[in-house]
Amino acid sequence: RRKQIDAEYWELTKLFISPKGAITRLHFDNGGAHAWLTQVRGRKLFVCFAPEDGPHLHPFEGDEGLLNASWIDPLSEEVLEKWPDYGKATPYVAVVEEGETIVAPQGWWHYAVALDSSITIMRNFYSEGNKEELIKRKDEQLSTAMAQHVLKAKLKNQPDELLKQIASKTVAQIRKGMANRPGPAKLRPSAGGPSSAVAPLR
Repeated sequence: RRKQIDAEYWELTKLFISPKGAITRLHFDNGGAHAWLTQVRGRKLFVCFAPEDGPHLHPFEGDEGLLNASWIDPLSEEVLEKWPDYGKATPYVAVVEEGETIVAPQGWWHYAVALDSSITIMRNFYSEGNKEELIKRKDEQLSTAMAQHVLKAKLKNQPDELLKQIASKTVAQIRKGMANRPGPAKLRPSAGGPSSAVAPLR
């Protein structure tokens, strides 16, 4: 279990080693995740936009099917000429110095350029506000794995789309069963008082 937790931790962590002038294209992160980015070495300039500015950033479909990527270079002198709607967006600009961290909440667009040779650690994370996005992501991964590695062997000659539908319904039923399952018993002080051992509620 510890090994699995460690693997999932690193799945959400990235290391960027960049020469001076390297650019990270304007985007917001997949999976409905928040992100923090820490400068270990060097400085980076970040240009950020709120989620509601998305329609003005001429978004295109990213690698997970979301409209979460843009070709816009906010630093280009021709940006308004090439992308007229960009003028309706509000940029938030910051220089992140060595040892500093910037947080990009769920759905916030961010563009970065290395001002020096730099090392950046990025970590996606989830909180109470976006935990359903993580659950959805995990359920989709489980459905895909179930369809490809379990159902395909048992239900031969069935189309992949049907296998995925069966897997998705199965995972949804598992999730529903987990939600309805009673949690662990709460603890309360025994009749002997606070200093005595605690016992589970019956």
